[in-house]
Amino acid sequence: MKKSRLVSFVVFGCQLSAMLFLLASVVSAGSVPYSFSSGSLIKSSDMNSNFSWLAERAWEKNESNLYFNSGNVGLGTSSPERKFHLVGTTNAAQIRMTNSVGVIGDIGVSGVEGGSIYETFQIGSESNHSLRIYTKGGNGTNIWLLPDGNTGIGTRTPSQKLTVAGTIESTTGGFKFPDGTIQSTAATGSSTSTSTTSTGWTESGGNIYRTGNVGIGTTNPEKELHIFSTTNDAEIRISNNVGVIGDIGVAGSEGGANYASFQIATQTNHPLILGANGGSSKVVIGKDGNVGFNRGVDQISYPIHMASGAHVTTGGVWTDASSREYKQDIEELTSETAFEAFKQLKPVRYAYKVDETEKHVGFIAEDVPDLVATNDRKSLSPMDIVALMTKVVQEQAKTIDELSERLKTLENKQ
Repeated sequence: MKKSRLVSFVVFGCQLSAMLFLLASVVSAGSVPYSFSSGSLIKSSDMNSNFSWLAERAWEKNESNLYFNSGNVGLGTSSPERKFHLVGTTNAAQIRMTNSVGVIGDIGVSGVEGGSIYETFQIGSESNHSLRIYTKGGNGTNIWLLPDGNTGIGTRTPSQKLTVAGTIESTTGGFKFPDGTIQSTAATGSSTSTSTTSTGWTESGGNIYRTGNVGIGTTNPEKELHIFSTTNDAEIRISNNVGVIGDIGVAGSEGGANYASFQIATQTNHPLILGANGGSSKVVIGKDGNVGFNRGVDQISYPIHMASGAHVTTGGVWTDASSREYKQDIEELTSETAFEAFKQLKPVRYAYKVDETEKHVGFIAEDVPDLVATNDRKSLSPMDIVALMTKVVQEQAKTIDELSERLKTLENKQ
């Protein structure tokens, strides 16, 4: 009887020692409610509290399965914030999964110090195997990322960077292409219209545009817009809602005078205006064929009519604008000034460099006196020289009249 009590006491002592060692080993991890030192008296109530604390934190086993139901689990942290919380001491904190055939997959926070993928959350295959994302146990949507970089949605064998087995929808924004253009529509009219996606056209706010050259009648456009016709006409026609029709292009009739010529013309009884700078500078060809320079369409009265009032008459005579309303600082030319300038005129003979065969007489613009010179001294106004000569001739005529009177007086005295 004494022997059996002794054995029981020894067994109890061993179990108690094991319990004390276990309690001591977890003190630093979470601190049990009560800790004991060597030689201290242990109360059964304190021991029960410690056992309860351990039971709440214990993993349980069900056949070959190990599980924990009492709270969050932390690896690398004593304060897990989720059911499973992993904290790494470097810039990588990952869970690695492998199988018996060498497939390796990682999920977690990963990166290289200073690298472009630093501080990113990643799901990736670390072996030469695909990454699959799926729903409904693989019977729903499948996304496959292959080792060669191709991605498939709804297909396991993508042949491009993105291959979709199904319909792609863009609700806003459209699609951006390598040339930088954004296309928000690929068809017009009915749903069966031919798509223009491959041609690079983009529609935005009712406008349609594209980059590159466009050919009409040619597959090799040489300019932004190139029109080619198999006949002698290749034109663009522009018209409005009031009946004005204008054509621009190469036009003509077989054997006609206008054949093989480039034309800009109105096809209705309307003037043609060539403008620059928003139309502030313009050439106007009237309905009757008269041409005006910087004049309104209803202010052209001669075959050529300048803004200054100068014009070419119907008979072909150039006529300077000379109305008083066009001039200022008007003063009479004195005979002294006229004679002084007249003496400086040097008539010469010459030929123009563009036509050496035809000879002319006249003056050199750089050599004439200031009175009749132009600002750039590259041209001359015939009217200026005519006015100078007129004054000189008038003075000479007065002198002749005076001399004639004197001669008559002398003759009468004889």
